[in-house]
Amino acid sequence: MAGETYAQNPNRFIPIDMKNPAIVIAAFNRAESLKRLLGMIARAEYSGLKNVTLVISIDGGGAKEVHEIADAFEWQFGSKEVVLGQKNLGLKEHILQCGDLTKRFGSIIMLEDDLGLSRYFYQYAVHALEAFSGNDLIAGISLYKHPRNVHVGASFQALDTGAGYYLQQFAQSWGQVWESGNWRNFRNWLEEQVDYPVDLDVPKYVRFWPDSSWLKWHIAYLIAQEKYFVYPTQSYSTNFCECGTNVDVADNRYQVALANYLQTIDGTQERVIPRYDAYFEIESDSLSQFLNTIFEDVVIDLYGYRNLEIYDPEKKVLTIRDVKHYESQWAMRLRPREFNVICDVKGEGICITKIKHVSNDSCVAMKEFMYVKEWPGIKSFIKVMNLAVLGKLRKRGWNV
Repeated sequence: MAGETYAQNPNRFIPIDMKNPAIVIAAFNRAESLKRLLGMIARAEYSGLKNVTLVISIDGGGAKEVHEIADAFEWQFGSKEVVLGQKNLGLKEHILQCGDLTKRFGSIIMLEDDLGLSRYFYQYAVHALEAFSGNDLIAGISLYKHPRNVHVGASFQALDTGAGYYLQQFAQSWGQVWESGNWRNFRNWLEEQVDYPVDLDVPKYVRFWPDSSWLKWHIAYLIAQEKYFVYPTQSYSTNFCECGTNVDVADNRYQVALANYLQTIDGTQERVIPRYDAYFEIESDSLSQFLNTIFEDVVIDLYGYRNLEIYDPEKKVLTIRDVKHYESQWAMRLRPREFNVICDVKGEGICITKIKHVSNDSCVAMKEFMYVKEWPGIKSFIKVMNLAVLGKLRKRGWNV
């Protein structure tokens, strides 16, 4: 059904089971990536589920081999549709068009072709939809669990309360579930935007992405509308980060361990669910729920990356930056880092003070090094630094 959409001719499309999310793959010119992803989808667990629809959407101008792989793939668990774009939309518009399939299917699992999947990705998506369907606070469900704060590259872990998930004000593009209602709300908001909103506290790293990034807009939407993505405490997708529209050099930075079992999701209100913002910082009122001390009016800056200039200098901040004066101080040893405050582990590294006391020349990088790496001792450290310097000199032709 090359180039024809559901909106143009709904009668041509096979009836689907609205209870099961459709699997939608956005493809273009990465044939081997698509072949690998389809193999992982075929090996996934679908016990007890019927009529699972698979849609492979190929943007206009896509490689012939991609089309051939999509056509030849045998799907044993429901109907398969291959949609060929009539023109090249580009990644942003292609993903938005795929997202609009929620109107037809009710919900979709959105996948780009350079992803890998846990055998239990589909069952997780079904259970998560059952837990959060119709929840106005939720804008989407992530299959991926971030191992690091993408803004600064430092390791990231969320507090685990046993619920099987946490909330974060950061949209996902490496495997996500969208429901028709929350997708429609995002699309309505997006249509109202003329320019990228400058009045929102969007992290600098995201703000510098091109406006052609649909994810940049989705993150702004979460911040503007105070909504969240559901994130699992174990990952059901991983990212091969292969060359494509937004990647020049392939690497393994975002590869994560895939879930080898289906974790139960507790969507009741009985548990305290940690909430994180777009900076990958735990929200102050969420942190207060784990403490006897009230932190609700405190700016959280445990990665030293937040834009503090937008706040009143008299406002309190919990930070890892160097400060001229502090009220209380904690070590930076436990993981996740906010656990040091929750457990009241005294030491140096994290302190609470007024924003006006934060130093501009803070050495955050060294604190991150000491936190993530085991300190090798001064002799070993000097040896490593010398080897690094010598290596660079030799690359420049120096005989050292």
